[in-house]
Amino acid sequence: MHKYITKTIWPLLLALASGLTATSCITEDEVAITAECAITSFSVGDITTVRHTLTTAGIDSTYSRTISGSSIKFNIDQLGGHIYSIDSLPDWVDLRRVVPRIEASATLYTRIDSVYYPITGQGDSLDFTSPVDFLVVATDGVSMKHYTAVINLAAANPDSLMWTDIDATTLALSQNLNMITTNGHMYIFGTKDGQTQLSTSADGQTWTTPQPLTANNNGTINPQGIITYESQFYATDEAGNILGSADGLTWTPATDRTVTRLIAADTYYLYAQDGNSIISTTDLRQWKTETTDNDNMLPTQQPAYLSYPARSNPNIKVDLMIGQSAATTSHAVVWYKVASDNTTTNQHWDYITVTAENNYPLPLLNNITAFHFDEAVYAIGDDNTTFYRSYDNGITWRAVTQYQFPPSTLTAGHKVCVNTSGQYIWMLQADDNGQPHIWRGKLNK
Repeated sequence: MHKYITKTIWPLLLALASGLTATSCITEDEVAITAECAITSFSVGDITTVRHTLTTAGIDSTYSRTISGSSIKFNIDQLGGHIYSIDSLPDWVDLRRVVPRIEASATLYTRIDSVYYPITGQGDSLDFTSPVDFLVVATDGVSMKHYTAVINLAAANPDSLMWTDIDATTLALSQNLNMITTNGHMYIFGTKDGQTQLSTSADGQTWTTPQPLTANNNGTINPQGIITYESQFYATDEAGNILGSADGLTWTPATDRTVTRLIAADTYYLYAQDGNSIISTTDLRQWKTETTDNDNMLPTQQPAYLSYPARSNPNIKVDLMIGQSAATTSHAVVWYKVASDNTTTNQHWDYITVTAENNYPLPLLNNITAFHFDEAVYAIGDDNTTFYRSYDNGITWRAVTQYQFPPSTLTAGHKVCVNTSGQYIWMLQADDNGQPHIWRGKLNK
């Protein structure tokens, strides 16, 4: 549940609270569920949908179908602030103009294009093709409750994503989050009380109490720089020393080699940046310089990376490294490599040059995250409102329209951690209040 108030709501709150002389941020304790500040009843009117068809003569025609509003039952989760239809409606139902019938114990608003508007009557129609945000503001202008309402549709496309919110209230990690799946477990690294800490889970549902990482050189490990190679965790400290760990908690020096940062890993190699070059190793003892022709386009910060099997041969891995470079401010930089244990098919890293013929580069994104799912590559960042997809291994990118991305309203400006495991996508993000949220998406094939 998102407990924040956008700047656009403050004029409304001030109008309601004319007798108040000061305002403050809404805290977790202040957003209380009370009889004076709640949605107590939720239903919708009849939904009529105009459908297109062809007559027996092959002429375009239309007809209408109506779903009775009284047949659509909703559940109100007062604790989580979620309102949702208990059963899914047929996939042909048009949700663009739905009339909600809401009873609330105080003044009710709905958010449209980041602006909150009062709901003046029972005849206003709203677009429910995506989740709708409601806000109940008590007469004191301070007490308020946020709700998200969803009308579920049956999946018309068999390749759809169904999302589940995972309870993460006990996961007290709020900064520099990094989520990794390896050895049959999930690991979340993050910062708490100024320390890098770790929480683990066997199923993604229940998480252990975060514990501080122990490094015998007393170095500080950046959680977002932790990667896995051959079932081991690796990271660098602030001096560029490479540390290794078997369990993610106890870290020891892995090699005498120092690097700028670790950047990627696949089945065969661990990769790092060493000054202006990419270097690789198979054993952390011997390193070789990767041949590159555009070293000035290497990421200047910790990049997003991913590795996945090539479609033609699962033993060949496709590696992508995505980030920002000081050499360009017009788009993200994407590096590509084909990895193999065979020297004939193993290739070096190449920068994917953005040319005049390529009108679809990946936009320049802050806090970028990338992942491979359902034979495509996805990336997200900045305001976290749009996912970009590439079917050609990072060459061209387009905004996603096929899947329901993201699973809920993600907080702008915060890094989203994404991990894929089988048919599931896991997403992790901390909101403006520092509370982590976890979503699990399942591909419905």
